[in-house]
Amino acid sequence: WVVGIDPNLPPDPKEEGNAILVYPNPAQNSLTFDLTEGSKSLLGELEVKLLSITGQTVFETTLPAGETGKTISVAHLPPGLYIFVVEDGGAMLARGKVAVVR
Repeated sequence: WVVGIDPNLPPDPKEEGNAILVYPNPAQNSLTFDLTEGSKSLLGELEVKLLSITGQTVFETTLPAGETGKTISVAHLPPGLYIFVVEDGGAMLARGKVAVVR
């Protein structure tokens, strides 16, 4: 587990049954967030955040209602380990770790 992440949160999105797939991991210049088949019925706008390992928000965007995926640039971030969080109206749908490498 990553320091500062509650072990009672939903499981890592690579595991079966999660709402969001995040790839590639490790990422070099871009990172893609895709809704899985079972979660495409989510209709609200989703918040996507990348946090530093210390919990500071380093990137924030939204996945507009009705869209099933979004690719973001991580080229501006220094190499390292980051935490991603995907929320729907404040309710956490997914969280996990992603590495940015060069």
